[in-house]
Amino acid sequence: MVVSGFSAEPTGVGRIDVTRLCRIFVAVAEHRSFGLAADYLGLSQPSVSQSIRRFEAQIGFEVFRRTRDGAVLSEEGRQLLPLARVVVRDVDSFELAATQLASDRDSISIGVGLAAPAWVAAAAARAASSLATRVAVERGADSALIEKVETGELSAVIVEFPSPLGDLVKGVGHVAERRLAIPEGRASAASTRTPWSEVSGLDLAITPRALGPAAWDQLTDRLTDAAGPRSITEVEATDHLLPAVAGRTCFAVVDASATALPGTTLVPLPATFSAQYRVLVHPDRQVAADGTDVRSVLDRGVRRANPQVRE
Repeated sequence: MVVSGFSAEPTGVGRIDVTRLCRIFVAVAEHRSFGLAADYLGLSQPSVSQSIRRFEAQIGFEVFRRTRDGAVLSEEGRQLLPLARVVVRDVDSFELAATQLASDRDSISIGVGLAAPAWVAAAAARAASSLATRVAVERGADSALIEKVETGELSAVIVEFPSPLGDLVKGVGHVAERRLAIPEGRASAASTRTPWSEVSGLDLAITPRALGPAAWDQLTDRLTDAAGPRSITEVEATDHLLPAVAGRTCFAVVDASATALPGTTLVPLPATFSAQYRVLVHPDRQVAADGTDVRSVLDRGVRRANPQVRE
């Protein structure tokens, strides 16, 4: 086994490379042999011996006694060994962290709430591709994604508002119109007014409240004010809403980009039912390694992709 990070040549005269010497010192102590330590480190035995002699000359005492049984630590050497191991471990940790940071510069992870329509997730991925060559988009409950931004597992998140912010910085609001989905035959798709009377006797199909409690409460409160209280039928995700409506027992509120499925009709909703999405980033990680503002990049991407925005 050869340990990386070594040159077979010693450093310049009068100068001690502490990290290098600590690695050599620890290797000789653990193998109890200059030859075995040299093999482990990928160095020549004379180079290892010379490094230890220079080290001992610099500090003024021997760290090893050369015996027939090999290299044996002196009393002073035994006291220095734990400290040398700490140096080696910390340097290894430093190098690992540096490698990870270099890798992170080439990848980015973005969270998008499950209640958001597909075009929001696609816009996030496309915009993020200008920041890194590898882009991952994670879907989940708003609260779980926000926590991951706070801990650094995600670079940013896009959620429906209102939503708790925590310590995160929010971007601009992206307003997306929505439609009322009702069973086919109850109203015409050409209707210019919302036929609230046609949802009488129907349950409300909606994604789980846990995905975004504040936005969920706001939507259901507005529906109650407009159409009266009614039973709730929860579906796992937004793409399950229209199939639930096609079963003729539910109505739903869907993004305006949705296309009516067989058995469903989409009619207009007042602007008060529009959704609003925002990009959230951590204030300490808002700027990418190259100085680019992550939130601004994602905000521009979502705005360009928004079907209701006309440039």
